[in-house]
Amino acid sequence: MIVINTKSYQSGKDLLTLAQKIEQHLPEAIIAVPTNEIKNIFSNTKLKVFTQQVENLQQLKNSKATGTLLNHSEHRVPEQTIKETIQNSGKLKIILCVETVEEAKKYLNLKPWAIAFEDKDLIGSGNSITTAMPDAVKEFSALLKNSKIIPLCGAGISSANDVKTAEELGCKGVLVASAIAKDIEKGEKVLEEISKL
Repeated sequence: MIVINTKSYQSGKDLLTLAQKIEQHLPEAIIAVPTNEIKNIFSNTKLKVFTQQVENLQQLKNSKATGTLLNHSEHRVPEQTIKETIQNSGKLKIILCVETVEEAKKYLNLKPWAIAFEDKDLIGSGNSITTAMPDAVKEFSALLKNSKIIPLCGAGISSANDVKTAEELGCKGVLVASAIAKDIEKGEKVLEEISKL
């Protein structure tokens, strides 16, 4: 599973161009976009569209979003908000972001759809969590093994090799942002690489 968080790197037409390139190479990918872009991407691609954070849960449920990221390192939220959002999410799929294995343990019993382990210091660094912290990624994957929660990892993921390594360490997918979303042309090369796995 490839989850591409576009952050605020692209918007409007450029974001749609990026989304269409993602759809062309990785039609099963999930794209996480700002809330105001959901309709545009949903209407013009067949991708699963997530939002990057929860501003208004009810509005989000009424939108075309399939799910949302929650507690991303750039938008951390209090524990109570995490609990309430997951408990009231209905059919929305929640990818809960955590920064440590300990944090993942704390939220296991809430049973989000997926948990993404991301080290905040590695985000956007090009230094992949799979290379920098393989033991922690392995421990995290093992923690989720007997649950129905999907284990993802992210931070510094920037090549097909990083995706492959994440899977070898037990993750079912990755969260990737700048390597694909920052520069559309370079991003397309990464998408091509990943599509060949």
